[in-house]
Amino acid sequence: MNLAEFRPNPVSSPWSAPPAAPAPSGKIDGAFTKQDHDTEFYDREVPTQFAGDTGGVDTLMRSLITNYSLEGKTDGQPNHHFYLTEDAVKSVTKEVVNSHFGWTGKKGDAFVQK
Repeated sequence: MNLAEFRPNPVSSPWSAPPAAPAPSGKIDGAFTKQDHDTEFYDREVPTQFAGDTGGVDTLMRSLITNYSLEGKTDGQPNHHFYLTEDAVKSVTKEVVNSHFGWTGKKGDAFVQK
């Protein structure tokens, strides 16, 4: 007797199939966002080399960290690793194209393509 012939077919009865394995977690799963900043549980700290207003500070990096990035977590705490999503990169690119070239609307969108 072959017991496999009595097992439900997952195609014809998917509710009887074992649940799919969860997707592996990535570095930005559950990351802190800009909207989490200044809440009681999270305060984004910009690294010191980008935090000042003068003295050769990289203002683009400060803006990326402050306004566009996600900050990773380690054991539920911020780990000071900052990441940009594809949507954030597009937003930054549109802002730069607008501020440096003055291109907005269709012209700016045409320049900023995937």
